[in-house]
Amino acid sequence: MRILGMVLALLVASGGAALAQDRAPVERMPLDAVLRKLDGQRFDVRGIEYRAPWWVVVLRTPRGSTMTAGFDGRTGEMREDFPVERLPGTIPSDILSAAQVLSALEAAGIGDVQAIRYGGGRFEAEAAGGEVITVDPRSGAIAPRRQ
Repeated sequence: MRILGMVLALLVASGGAALAQDRAPVERMPLDAVLRKLDGQRFDVRGIEYRAPWWVVVLRTPRGSTMTAGFDGRTGEMREDFPVERLPGTIPSDILSAAQVLSALEAAGIGDVQAIRYGGGRFEAEAAGGEVITVDPRSGAIAPRRQ
């Protein structure tokens, strides 16, 4: 009986360690570093958010259509195994890029942005802690925050 108890204790302990490893946060490039890299490669990024193990990016094509692409969470390199998807609708050429939205947020003292999404005629940025900030797509003005 004592041996059975020790075996159970070892199984529980090793299972707990395995669970902790499964839940360990994945190291990933910060959003600002991914945007700088993609901007340097001349991608027209209009939205970005992390969904492990990829950065899911909304790109505007030269004709205005939109598509999603996946970039490696650690390296920022395009992933061929990510299912590219064409999205309905177009994004106007005169709105800000995701990098410009990030710059406007940083200028306003908002850091640690986790995601930037465009839709409904506005950008929404998600900051650490889940706060959602609305940004004007043409001026970069940040809407007043609700208390």
